[in-house]
Formats: sequence, structure tokens, C-alpha cells
Amino acid sequence: MSFTELLTRTAVIHRKVPSGTGDYNAPAFTETTSSKPCYLEQLDRTEDAGGRDSVAATHRAFFDPDVILSAIDTVVIDGTTYEVVGIPDIAFNARTGVAHHLEATLVEAE
Repeated sequence: MSFTELLTRTAVIHRKVPSGTGDYNAPAFTETTSSKPCYLEQLDRTEDAGGRDSVAATHRAFFDPDVILSAIDTVVIDGTTYEVVGIPDIAFNARTGVAHHLEATLVEAE
């Protein structure tokens, strides 16, 4: 089974691109969307029962290496919105040195 065959889900990526400044010199962004195949796995889940009722889950998403993501982007998979945490990592094939896939840490947006 190839890596591409493992990418069984579809992610709608909402990419924010800086487009100048707005009111009070706050950065302004233009949002673009694209659909890309991905694989999603859950890494961690927590429930804060002390003081407020909230549930959080951390996931890792795998994409083809040509996908572009940054820490200000959001991803929607199966109706759930996730925020990208940190800079996604490009994994390289150790033997050939060619980019193999992109790994992004995602957290469910509340």
C-alpha cells in the first residue's frame, strides 16, 4: 500500500495570506480554500472538569508534501474545524532525500 492510498479523508484548508494592513495597522488577510486528501490520527484528549466544562483533542494530520500550511491556517475535516499548531514538518525519505509527506499538529477549535 502506498502513502497516497492512506490519505482517505478530505481536508478543506482555509489558508490566510497577508494582504496589507487594516484599521489601526492591524494585519489584513485574504482567505483562500482548497481541498486536499489527508490522513488524521488522534494523539491526545483532555477534559477540564474543574471550573469549566471543556474537551480538547490534539491530532496529527498527514498530507502530500506539496501542501502548504502555516500556524494561522484552519483545516476542516468531516465537519470538524481544527487549528494548525506550530509550523508543520516536512518528512524526507532518508535514502533519496526527497520530501515524502507533510505532518501537521492540529487541535480542535472551540
